[in-house]
Amino acid sequence: MTAPARPTERLPASPSSLNTRVLGGLLLVFGSGWMLKEAGVLDIPWSAVFSIVLVALGLALLVTARSRVRTIPLVVLGAILTAGLAVGSANIGITGGVGERVLRPVTLTRSPHYRLGIGELQVDLRRAAIGEGDTRITADVGVGHLSVRVPEGLAVRVEVDTNMGNAVVFGDRLDVHGKAGDSTETEGYRDASRRLLLVLHVGVGQIDVTT
Repeated sequence: MTAPARPTERLPASPSSLNTRVLGGLLLVFGSGWMLKEAGVLDIPWSAVFSIVLVALGLALLVTARSRVRTIPLVVLGAILTAGLAVGSANIGITGGVGERVLRPVTLTRSPHYRLGIGELQVDLRRAAIGEGDTRITADVGVGHLSVRVPEGLAVRVEVDTNMGNAVVFGDRLDVHGKAGDSTETEGYRDASRRLLLVLHVGVGQIDVTT
């Protein structure tokens, strides 16, 4: 007599395939939030976008824990996101962090350097006291959007580069993918008595310079 066939057991997903699916979903959430924010559909701070991603990651960890699958990459990603949000919410100077930051300096230190890890950094220099001679300002964003506004009529030179992204300076798109990026300057810059040099870098994202 033939023994009845046993029902086939469904094998659990491998750790690598499950982690890939979860990480892909998180990237989809983050990318969708970024796209909607840049398109003006959603007006939410970057910290809120990362909070949503962190919540989604927590749910993913709960699901994978029930499946008894090792989720070390997801745990590491969660720790990085949590640390970034903690730094951003603590509002520690302008040396990094995560979120949306708007700076409107009135007085400038010598060669100021503004930084943001992930998010949107806006530097408004229209009310800044820019003295005679050369004034150099450096700004860096790891991942996100860097926007700089300068006083109208001021002699300005802009040097930009990104690892992956775009740069639009006074309405013109620059080539930012070379080894040294690209640069442009306003008419009469070399002969002006007051000159502003902007050195701008974004790892992944967008650079905009306007008046």
